[in-house]
Amino acid sequence: MLITRNHLSGLIVCTLIAGLAIVLDPFLPLNTLMIALLMGMGLSAIKTPPESWRPGIVFGMKKVLRLAIILLGLRISFLEVQQLGWSSLLLIILCVSLTFGFTLAVGRWLKLSPKGNLLMASGISICGASAILAADAVIEAEDSDTVYAI
Repeated sequence: MLITRNHLSGLIVCTLIAGLAIVLDPFLPLNTLMIALLMGMGLSAIKTPPESWRPGIVFGMKKVLRLAIILLGLRISFLEVQQLGWSSLLLIILCVSLTFGFTLAVGRWLKLSPKGNLLMASGISICGASAILAADAVIEAEDSDTVYAI
């Protein structure tokens, strides 16, 4: 998908929020991603963003964020995984799998929506908000499920 004029206003707003979150990060006990998420949620709670911003915000959420998470994952090289040792890697896979499965079972017991349940399991078993947003980019859950999972 190409960036068009329709995307610009929303992308500019997202960029400004991200920039402000980076500046505030050293002064707050939250990571940059959480600061940006809270600022975005706070702004939209105060005033509903104009409809003209929506294409850019959605593009940032679905495309730019997905790319950022892929780039973050690339920081872990095969050599680093190899240095852990295969037994450590298998233990990590086992722990993540068990946590994911347990979270899915609890989510079903709590009668969460299937996609919301997947988002919760991703966030709890992997790495929090960034995993939730990455999973949302793949399964395209309802916005309310994504916000609830975060």
